[in-house]
Amino acid sequence: MKLCKLFHLALILSFSFLPACLQQTPVLPVSYFPVRHEPGPSMLLLNYGKLVLEDGLLRFEETGSGLSYLVIWPYGYSCQSVGSRVEILDAEGAVVAKSGQYLRIGGGPAFSVSYYTGEEPPWSLPGPYWALGSIEQWWPWDFVALMELFAVICMMVILTLIALDLIRLRRPKI
Repeated sequence: MKLCKLFHLALILSFSFLPACLQQTPVLPVSYFPVRHEPGPSMLLLNYGKLVLEDGLLRFEETGSGLSYLVIWPYGYSCQSVGSRVEILDAEGAVVAKSGQYLRIGGGPAFSVSYYTGEEPPWSLPGPYWALGSIEQWWPWDFVALMELFAVICMMVILTLIALDLIRLRRPKI
């Protein structure tokens, strides 16, 4: 019986922490989003990594090396905050990427932000820089969405275990 009470306590405690896993923390706004001032050719180098929001700047963390590039976006691109993420929109308004996604990008290293944007940034931006030419999801799934789904499944399993245990305890003994 004592083991059963400990089991209930463990289930209740783990259940009480799950809502914190599901809460979406508000995204700090993107403080600077460098976009090319005109359409033009770009380099054709490929790179693999993750799009992250770091100190108000969207950066691309290269897989393997740990380098974090400040992305200079193609002409017409924009961004918007949605829930706990930042979405990147192409010139037609379609979402092409989200913060936290693993991506394959084309383009290449850039020596200056102002060369591509046609204006000086509002402050000194930490490099290195990447002039983006193309972007696509590297993995066919979205890790953030998978983590949210995993948390919901865990919560359902815990609720089911609690319900089954309560049914077992209330059953009259023969």
